[in-house]
Amino acid sequence: MVDYKKFQIAQASAPTIIQTGKFSAKVSIGVKEGKYRLTMKSIEMTGDMGYKKITEKDKLTTYSTRNSATIIAPDWCRPNMLGVLEQAFTDKLQYKKTDGDW
Repeated sequence: MVDYKKFQIAQASAPTIIQTGKFSAKVSIGVKEGKYRLTMKSIEMTGDMGYKKITEKDKLTTYSTRNSATIIAPDWCRPNMLGVLEQAFTDKLQYKKTDGDW
């Protein structure tokens, strides 16, 4: 779930799916000397879109894109939509530097 209040967004300006949604994804991590890459795939969600209640996990791209997933839907381009969702995913990941083995 996204804690939109943490990002100082008023409930009135937070989209319904950000308030009610539960998001999940498959994550893969690639590590090379001195760098890493994190890839999220198959992002799914449940929640209330305002015009539709999503009770079973459904692909995020169904709602956030247009033209066969070639462009992002205008509603999802607002900072209080994808920006907040991206920050929520980032906050779930904690990076720690260690002196020894993993």
